[in-house]
Parts: sequence; structure tokens; C-alpha cells
Amino acid sequence: MRNGVYVANVTPFRADRAYTLDIDAYRQHVAWLAGHGVAGVAPFGSNGEGPSVSIEEKLRVLEALIEDSLGIDLLPVLIQDNLPDTLGMLERIDDLPVGGVLV
Repeated sequence: MRNGVYVANVTPFRADRAYTLDIDAYRQHVAWLAGHGVAGVAPFGSNGEGPSVSIEEKLRVLEALIEDSLGIDLLPVLIQDNLPDTLGMLERIDDLPVGGVLV
């Protein structure tokens, strides 16, 4: 892990009927944060949206951020509605190059 500021970044949603996660806006916001010197981000963190986002959506975001290769740490927050899903998410990201996790 790098020294510096880590941000529990905001999760943007679309204004559609289902309020789907806006991955493009998410990527742009994290790129902006990276360009302004943060050491890392904590996706789905303490802004309260973690349990409202599906595991599949979280994985798509993490994979997109890894693909963007912004040079910052990713510390995904693994908060699901139940322990089995939290452990399942942990298993799913085991092979991803993240700096750690927050549970």
C-alpha cells in the first residue's frame, strides 16, 4: 500500500428507472481523483451504497478500474447484506490486483 490519502469515493448512479450504476462516470471520477494525487480509493465504501450494489456490478467496476491502470491502490469495501455474499465477494476478487480490502 502507498502512503497518502485514500478516498471513499462516491458511487454514481444513472437517472434511469432502475438507478443502475454509471460505470463510465465512476471511471471518470476515479481518474480525476488519481490526477489530483490520491494514493488510492475505497470503492463502495462509507458512503452507504455498498449493500445496494450487486456483486456483479462491483466486479465490473473493479475490473474497469484495473483496466484503466491509474497508478493508485484499490481497496474495495466488501459490505454485503449477509456473510456468505461477503465471503463470496472476497473469493471473487482474490486474484485481482487490489491493495487490500475493507470488510
